[in-house]
Amino acid sequence: MSITVRAQLMDPDDERLLTTYIRYPDTRESAARKWDVARVRHEILAAVLSVYAWREAFPRLDIEIGLSPTFWIMSLDMSQQRALVTGQFKGHPALGHREGTAFYNAHRDEFDAGMAGCRVLDPSVRLPQPDDVTTQSIKEALTALGLDHSGISEEGFAAIGQYIRRPEHRYE
Repeated sequence: MSITVRAQLMDPDDERLLTTYIRYPDTRESAARKWDVARVRHEILAAVLSVYAWREAFPRLDIEIGLSPTFWIMSLDMSQQRALVTGQFKGHPALGHREGTAFYNAHRDEFDAGMAGCRVLDPSVRLPQPDDVTTQSIKEALTALGLDHSGISEEGFAAIGQYIRRPEHRYE
């Protein structure tokens, strides 16, 4: 038995999309100062690579990652039993919809329709487990996935690696 993880994220190679996104988030000055295109790109790339790294730790994990040409305001997390819709920031309230309800079905269909418009990444690309990820393995995985990393500094690669290894991202 396996578990399938499907995710849609903004396309980190779409500069216009990332620029538009950083203008949209919370306009509180403290939040706005924390975000720039480089940080958004690093976090998206780290999220993508985290899925690949955790798949190494859990070989029965099947993955499908789609890179979207659009961004969204709400966050959707789904399982076979429930859909949770939240805002983008920690502490925002959530709405839960049980499997079989009209709202659950609508969110599932919305996700599937969105995935159809995504650039889907190759699930066979390999990356070491989170604790073993290095700058070199990050570069190799990004190249294999066809993701541009030419403008990322060594500090940027270090930030991506740190994000992948963060304790709060552990699924053990």
